[in-house]
Amino acid sequence: MTASSPPCPATRPSAGQPASASPVSAASGLAVFGNLFAGLPQGDGEGGAASGLAGALLPMFLAYLARLEGVSLVVVPSVERATRLAEEARAWLGPAADRLHTFLPDRPSVYDPAPADPEVLTHRLAAMGIEAAGGGVVIAAAAALCERMHPPGPWRDQRLTVRPGLAIRPQELATTLAQLGFRRVNLVEEPGQFAVRGGLVDIFPVTGELPIRCDLFGDEIDSLKTFSPQTQRTLERIDACTIVPALEILPSPADLAAIITAVEQAIAQVEEPTAREVLQRRLERLRAHPDSRDLRELAPFHAPGRFSLWDYWSGCRLFIEDPDQLGEALDHFHREVQQSWRKAAELTPLPPPEAYYHSTEAVRQALAARRPTALSRFRQPDDPHAISGLEPVPPATDPSRESLLNDLRRWVREHYAVALVIEDETRLANLRALLIERKLPTHTARSPMHLKPGAIMLVPGPSQRGFIHPAARVAVLGEEDIFPHQVRPTGKARRVAEASLTSIDQLTVGDLVVHVDHGVAEYRGIHEMTAGGITREYLLLQYAGSDRLYVPTDQVHKVQKYLGFEGYRPTIHSLDSKVWESQKRRAQKNVEAIARELLELYAKRHAQPGFAFHPDNDLQIEMERAFPYVETPDQRKAIEATKQDMEKPTPMDRLICGDVGYGKTEVAIRAAFKAVNSGKQVAVLSPTTLLAFQHFQTFRSRLERFPVKVEMISRLRRPAEQRRILAQVEAGAIDILIGTHRLLSSDVRFKDLGLLIVDEEQRFGVKHKERLKSLKSQIDVLTLTATPIPRTLQMALSGIRQISIINTPPEDRRPVNTYVAPFDPVWAKRAIIEELKRGGQVYYVYNRVERIEQKAAFLRELVPEARLVVAHGQMDEQQVEQTMLEFIRQEHDVLLATTIIESGLDIPNVNTLIVDEAERLGLSQMYQLRGRVGRSPRQAWAYFFYSKGKPLTQEAQDRLATIEEHTALGSGFRIALRDLQIRGAGNLLGEEQSGHIASIGFTLYVELLEEAVARLKGAVAPKPVEASIEIPITALLPRLYIPEEEPRIDLYARLARCQDLDRLALLQAECEDRFGPLPPEGRALFQVARTRILASRAGVRKVTRILHHLRFEFTADRRPDPALLLNPRSAFRQRVFFSPQDPDAVNLHLRPEDLPRLLDLTGEFLQAVTPDDAAQSGPHPAPTPHLDQEAS
Repeated sequence: MTASSPPCPATRPSAGQPASASPVSAASGLAVFGNLFAGLPQGDGEGGAASGLAGALLPMFLAYLARLEGVSLVVVPSVERATRLAEEARAWLGPAADRLHTFLPDRPSVYDPAPADPEVLTHRLAAMGIEAAGGGVVIAAAAALCERMHPPGPWRDQRLTVRPGLAIRPQELATTLAQLGFRRVNLVEEPGQFAVRGGLVDIFPVTGELPIRCDLFGDEIDSLKTFSPQTQRTLERIDACTIVPALEILPSPADLAAIITAVEQAIAQVEEPTAREVLQRRLERLRAHPDSRDLRELAPFHAPGRFSLWDYWSGCRLFIEDPDQLGEALDHFHREVQQSWRKAAELTPLPPPEAYYHSTEAVRQALAARRPTALSRFRQPDDPHAISGLEPVPPATDPSRESLLNDLRRWVREHYAVALVIEDETRLANLRALLIERKLPTHTARSPMHLKPGAIMLVPGPSQRGFIHPAARVAVLGEEDIFPHQVRPTGKARRVAEASLTSIDQLTVGDLVVHVDHGVAEYRGIHEMTAGGITREYLLLQYAGSDRLYVPTDQVHKVQKYLGFEGYRPTIHSLDSKVWESQKRRAQKNVEAIARELLELYAKRHAQPGFAFHPDNDLQIEMERAFPYVETPDQRKAIEATKQDMEKPTPMDRLICGDVGYGKTEVAIRAAFKAVNSGKQVAVLSPTTLLAFQHFQTFRSRLERFPVKVEMISRLRRPAEQRRILAQVEAGAIDILIGTHRLLSSDVRFKDLGLLIVDEEQRFGVKHKERLKSLKSQIDVLTLTATPIPRTLQMALSGIRQISIINTPPEDRRPVNTYVAPFDPVWAKRAIIEELKRGGQVYYVYNRVERIEQKAAFLRELVPEARLVVAHGQMDEQQVEQTMLEFIRQEHDVLLATTIIESGLDIPNVNTLIVDEAERLGLSQMYQLRGRVGRSPRQAWAYFFYSKGKPLTQEAQDRLATIEEHTALGSGFRIALRDLQIRGAGNLLGEEQSGHIASIGFTLYVELLEEAVARLKGAVAPKPVEASIEIPITALLPRLYIPEEEPRIDLYARLARCQDLDRLALLQAECEDRFGPLPPEGRALFQVARTRILASRAGVRKVTRILHHLRFEFTADRRPDPALLLNPRSAFRQRVFFSPQDPDAVNLHLRPEDLPRLLDLTGEFLQAVTPDDAAQSGPHPAPTPHLDQEAS
């Protein structure tokens, strides 16, 4: 352990090295940056100002600072400014991007229950440890500087530098990492994790973009390499890595004990029982798995921090952007914190703000004492160092880019260094192609900072407006300069993590599994069994009664995790039961029928001539530019795919799948506008009057500036109005008609219908679906659904159903603050009143129809000022519609309802959810309910109350803990998301399929569907022969080699599925890369897998050792020609023999010297009997080891 260490090249060896100890010189290859910025004040405590840093200049200056030795701290007014500035500066740093980090508050305040953003936490730790990683730039929001930091000495002293030759035992290294706050896991995928596998230790430093793998030989590190967290394969060797703590506070055992004691004393003084319980839960989490958030919240109970961020470095350059705005930013932050504390004081009794934050005055004085350099985008007239002589980039005036090309040619002629900074990958590629086509010289370099006079560099990344500096001969153009008014989104898209639906490596004892041949069973773990001196591993499956099945590891591919509906548990039958075969047979017939119906509809559509809609015109482009938000990447893909389908001469049938509020309606609006632009009419079909009304409002407001007439037909229109609308539709005077199933009536006649948009088709009745089916074969159809669809199903239907999945939430979507607590009327009242104060509305969910009126009376008495209305499934449909419509119009404040609100409506003004008796709901129900709020930039709140004084089942406790801990989609929601996806599959394929999915499991159901679709399309590849190798040999991955069960099962499953020798060789290389050299039993396992692949290719069903010979059983159509084997040139001529009683088999006599190399001999024979057209060359695993027990 050292106090100061060399830089950590955990991602790229050059990234940690400073560019220069002084301002960058021309010799360094960064002359352009040196010419621009060398004369500016360097933040060295001499004060002064660097002004005129407008547009792209400030990010470039920060990139220049990041290449200098030491640490530069840049203070900006807001979190948003810090984030944007960091993204723009990293674009210029290229591979050295890890020399710039942000230090932001991980939440609005310590009193905010929102989850800490993991990425923000990682950057905070990296910023604290940036000096140890070689220095660079830290961009800090003013609010973050208010935080009281704890003593930096212990944190700095506990750095660890690992390098080849370091004497340390694996267990000692693991203990040290645990003390540094790293979490031990089986598989390292995120910063702050480590894993130990024998002599290999994987570590993901918080200061690096890639994890490192330490390969220890005995008690010494032999090599150090980076590796990919996705593939787990190593990438490149590095010389050393400095590892800083993975927690912001590292208390000693004595300090931790003191913190716990102080919190216990505080809990004893809290009178309010709910608040006491919340604080008690925080303390339990601190005892079990302390993280930075817990320590930051609870440490001040013992002693507040007295330090600031800059105390974590030996020294730093200090810059402040717009110092005149700093005071207001600090004051605003403190006002927000005070308000947050007062609001949360009863819910979460933490110490007051002064225990967590320095005062505004204290921060101001501390900054002033360090005499910072002021940064400003505006040129100060009295600033001798101001960057002057800048010219604005001439505006782009023509879409053909000719004016841009002319400017570029002129700049290149005059030896300007030119940079074009573009974030959108498609635009960047198109621009590169255009420059090459027009023969303009482009320049590429490892770092974008190496600009070259007389050449154009394309820089991927975000940028503000550029500049031209004639004196320095530099021209920088941003995306806005080249594509005015068409700026693409910035920042990283937050994608919802989709749960793995098929992964067997996530099995835990007690899970339900499906064996393809024997049905549903309970998984009981991996068991090692030895017989006759031969050891293998088996998966133990428990069936009904005492029936057990031991599945050898080479047949693991036949076992799948059972995926059904949440709360449903299928019946487990005995091994000799015929039930499984009948269930599987019925499911097969069912998928055949579905596949046939889908293919018939597909063929019918493609046989009919459709209408090819016109390409986008100026009006379409103008309408799309008027979209007030930034499209998400998924949304853009869905829009492009839809428009491409519409421009084809065959009728479109595309499904757009995405959560409510994710942007499906905008896809539909653009498709509708395209249809109207081509002279066609559009019908928009909704399952309910309310959804039709919402669509009508959205379409009308979005298209009011354009010559498009939108109308609605539903129960909300009087009969006379409906007749008038229908007459206009028939005359072609209405372009877009929105309605319920009323649109499917015979009296609705369009003059020229070109596009049908269907919302939530699964919610229509059988009669309406039949009418839809007849319409679908003739016109373009776009279907929208909010139910998630599994990607596995999307793949199974590829080629017969076009599906676009929108998984990216809008950029301004915030996580919902979630509380779980016993029911407390005081909390419920306060939650309702707080929402009403900000003009919002409340969902109150109580899922007991028989007692809902009593609950309504209770709430009216509790909050008399709230206008409350009731809705539930047993009310008349029109009454529910009217109630909901009044709620949408904000005629009521609180909607007391059953779970009927869990899907459908999008009401942005509802941002508080209260769920009463939450213990009675499933996880997916709770997840969907919480998804009803938080659909606007406003912070949303969800309260899940369980019954006070009643014991909770363990399952209910687990569900409530999950909903509280995982407020963003991620691994904690695999069950909920999986359940919703399987329901979505049922909706897409038809509700009657749900029973079959439940009986055989979703994974097998999709496999059967995929096979049926392929078979009916005539695209079935011949199935490889399933070969079994029954040669007694110890072949396994020993527990000493891979102690954790999950990666062992994963490798067994991948080996069992492998049908290709090249892939097998790659799999072996990966295994040795991740876990070290294979032991003899492991090499034997890969040799068995190689033998199985060779047997399958040769048409051999089974290879068996019988006393002194090997028996090769061929499939009836692949029996080899005896003449071939008895040919004098055959190496096996004198050793093969046949049996008339066993016509499908060929036997090979064994000699004593064959026994140590039995699998090699088997492979040689299989290759000899494999026809040339079935053979495939490729690298093979090493020969099997000589194992004494096998030869005996």
